[in-house]
Amino acid sequence: MNPEPTIDDLKLNKDISLELFKVHADQRMKLMNFYIVIVGFSIGGYFTALQNVGWQAALIVSLFLLFMTFCFWSLDRRTKQIVKISETSLKVVTQFLQEKIGKSEVEIVGISDNRQGNWSYSQVFTLIFAGCATLAVAGIVHSLLKACK
Repeated sequence: MNPEPTIDDLKLNKDISLELFKVHADQRMKLMNFYIVIVGFSIGGYFTALQNVGWQAALIVSLFLLFMTFCFWSLDRRTKQIVKISETSLKVVTQFLQEKIGKSEVEIVGISDNRQGNWSYSQVFTLIFAGCATLAVAGIVHSLLKACK
């Protein structure tokens, strides 16, 4: 049987978990910002290529966007896993505090899990990735249709 954690154990757990959470939550937002820039340039590049270069260049831009969408979606899934691991670790600390002082308000991770109908970052990001993948596939199809004319 494991001994009850000491305050020092909990403080160390909190410090490590919080730092892990901060770093990876920040990284997740920066990845999404960079991805949105890539999407914007890709959409502009697609139409520029279609008008000035030809369907082949537009096809390449669409394939690039589809590939980047897959890469950033994969990176986001991994970063989300790490954020969830740190949240779970923080939950241990806040649950311990809740039991010790008897106030449910300190259990902030559990409270924040109750979104009350609001979308999570993951749901919004998934919608963005799906929309951009759909745009990329539409660009591929459109480019190939141009090739057939």
